Amino acid sequence: MRNIIILAAFIAMSCVRNADDISIINTWKPDLLWNISASDTAITVRTSRLENLFTLLQNDVLIPYPFFADNEKSLQWIADQTWVYETQFDADSISFYSNQEIVFEQIDTYANVYLNDSLLFVSNNMFHDWRTSVVGILKLKDNHLKIVFPPIQSYIDSASKTLNYRLPDERAWIRKPPYQSGWDWGPRFISVGINESFYFNFWNDAKVFSPYIYTSKIEQDKAELNVSLNVCEREVSVYQLFIIDEISADTLFSKHYRISSDTLLNGQFTMKNPQLWWCNGMGEPNLYQLRWDVYRENRLLFSQKQNLGIRTIQLIQNQDSTGRTFYFELNGEPVFAKGANLIPDDHFNPFQNRSKMDSLLNMAINSNMNMLRVWGGGVYPEDEFYSLCDSKGLMIWQDFMFAGAMYPPTEAFEKGVSKEVEYQVKRLRNHPSLALWCGNNEVSNAWHDWGWKKQYSEHDANQLWQANAHLFEEKIPDIVEQFQKDVSYYPSSPLWGWGHPENLLEGDAHYWGVWWGEEPFIAYANNVGRFMSEYGFQALPDLKTIKAFAPDSDLTIGSSSILWHQKHARGFETIDKYLSEFFPKPKNLKEYIYLSQLTQAYGIKTAIDAHRVNRPNCMGSLYWQFNDSWPVTSWSSVDYFLRPKALYYYAGRAFKNERIAVVPQNSKIAVYFLQDQKLNRHLTFKAMHLTTNGLPLDSVIISSNEYSKFVNLISTINLQKNAESISDVWDMQIWENNRMLDRTLFLDGQPKMWELKKAKIEMQIVSEQRGVYQLIFKSDKLVKDLYISSSVEGLFSNNFFDLMPNESVSITFEDKNKALPNFEWQCLNDVLNKN
Repeated sequence: MRNIIILAAFIAMSCVRNADDISIINTWKPDLLWNISASDTAITVRTSRLENLFTLLQNDVLIPYPFFADNEKSLQWIADQTWVYETQFDADSISFYSNQEIVFEQIDTYANVYLNDSLLFVSNNMFHDWRTSVVGILKLKDNHLKIVFPPIQSYIDSASKTLNYRLPDERAWIRKPPYQSGWDWGPRFISVGINESFYFNFWNDAKVFSPYIYTSKIEQDKAELNVSLNVCEREVSVYQLFIIDEISADTLFSKHYRISSDTLLNGQFTMKNPQLWWCNGMGEPNLYQLRWDVYRENRLLFSQKQNLGIRTIQLIQNQDSTGRTFYFELNGEPVFAKGANLIPDDHFNPFQNRSKMDSLLNMAINSNMNMLRVWGGGVYPEDEFYSLCDSKGLMIWQDFMFAGAMYPPTEAFEKGVSKEVEYQVKRLRNHPSLALWCGNNEVSNAWHDWGWKKQYSEHDANQLWQANAHLFEEKIPDIVEQFQKDVSYYPSSPLWGWGHPENLLEGDAHYWGVWWGEEPFIAYANNVGRFMSEYGFQALPDLKTIKAFAPDSDLTIGSSSILWHQKHARGFETIDKYLSEFFPKPKNLKEYIYLSQLTQAYGIKTAIDAHRVNRPNCMGSLYWQFNDSWPVTSWSSVDYFLRPKALYYYAGRAFKNERIAVVPQNSKIAVYFLQDQKLNRHLTFKAMHLTTNGLPLDSVIISSNEYSKFVNLISTINLQKNAESISDVWDMQIWENNRMLDRTLFLDGQPKMWELKKAKIEMQIVSEQRGVYQLIFKSDKLVKDLYISSSVEGLFSNNFFDLMPNESVSITFEDKNKALPNFEWQCLNDVLNKN
């Protein structure tokens, strides 16, 4: 009787990872008090919450806010310590289980793990789980778990001695997030530790795990699906597998299996008239709610819920008259990918704040994106991130975590990578949002174009290159193909660096002629590849964001705090060079922020238009970068606190499903109507020639035509200088029946030469409901790039927009704090100071 009570108590305190899972595996996540100490200091942290080490130290006020001013410099000692995590616990009911394992889903990174003075393992990879049997080691009482993290550099120094030459970037030795060591947008904070995903598994006989379902074929009224499930079994047993639609309660698949060893249960079934999963802008991201039930000899062993998105997705690379295509085909339909590159959303605890993830992804949707590229120098996001992308219709280009380095040509390194790739593919393969596995970021580019190859003898260069080519072109794709059947693999982004002719003819392109090469923005139109997966320009973040890291005395252009939060060696120099071509010199920090953001927005909008107009030769536009990992001046369109820059709004308008795009051509402009869905529609185009005061001039163009292509040339307009203005102004609209699909205001010439007048701008709050305000703006003059700011946190539905004289523009503001806001604004008219 006493044993029954102990077992019941154990099960009651067990915490299954997914509350919807019932499994023969009993998962126990003990609530532990940890003692964390450093070797060369008196610092001690006692905590029951496992977070990043820097966060724990800051919470205990043992270190200052790492992101403030130049605190980064004074916190480098943390990476030089040996950190020890220790805890004690009881495990009263382990005697009921013949199999006992300890599981760490993430260890950062090089660590010696001891249980009761027995060394369980030495970890050296943060990107896969670590698990091992603790049978004979785990005790009923007084267990002592100890994890020792030596300085990462000591591991790198030791590993480096196994080669007779040094790698170009020696952090490549350790499978740890590369960005922790610093990047040209991020600080150097090298951390250690474990996260909350630490637990024990207990079971006796069979073990059921890793359910996988994918769509193999879609026809007009049906979809073919394949399923598989792993079972570890030691006896002859009869298994029954059922897959059930939770909403309709229909059994979609059932099959009996007779097995006697470790095996893979698999099968196929057909769904009639399926509701397909589509990306944003092409349809609904329909998801089915499934339940897997596994019985052994009529006893339920395993039950797990899972969302299913029925879709097929392929990367299409075919020879054509230009070179080789590069585009995604979703459910048989070609997709023009619109989006950005995603870096970790926090330097210390990336992708662990669900609310922040949800808000960031909603901003991507509201900016008319359908794809995000998870960049290979960060981390693999949490499962919840992909579930959110599934539900929102965001396709994910997923880099493996290799970036800007050459990796060790050793058998041990390849073995660890193989385990990492298998773990991540199995973890993420059920998500319909997953569109591509990519081997790395810029490894091929770096080797051929960054001078690395010249550092080595011919023998060493061949060894290093061949090992990396084998890793990314043979080993990793073989593992992906083995464990995921419905997603393509691509070896390196890009295959060719900018400047190589092949860069624009095949594969994806990272175009950095603008920014790194200091070419003018118009160069974007002349450098359009098959899929533009990186291009970008920097801008300062919101003033409130700068105030979060800079003291009041540093709120000036060029202050030490602002300079420290710029990690590119020529960052401000490059911003200033481009800004001065467009605008007068900023008078103060507030104006500098505003003009830098407009410069960034103008440039990236030029690029997006060039990419979309060149469809189908170009089939993707992902700018660098969407977000930040800390408050900084960077290429992002949304800063660390999710405050949007001008680029966020400009890109959202440029990514609209139905859009007027204007491409300058010397003394003319070509005007296009773009649509993401190939519809045959009758549209009316209106173009009015105006003065910069908004008054009509001589030309009005009205045309009514049928448009049926993705890219439709509407008109070519000659630019006509007039006596009233240095620049031409064209107000262009596209209408379908009585509905305006899009409107674009085009001003020729450099903005600093525009004859914009002082304007009287009025704002009216017409409604407020649960913190959502409707604001109406009106002006007596033409206003360019009206920027609205608020005294409280919130998000504007539109910003950095234009006002035509005596016309009203309505926007909404969602107040996150539900506090009465004050609104302020600035516009380009005021900067140019024209009377």
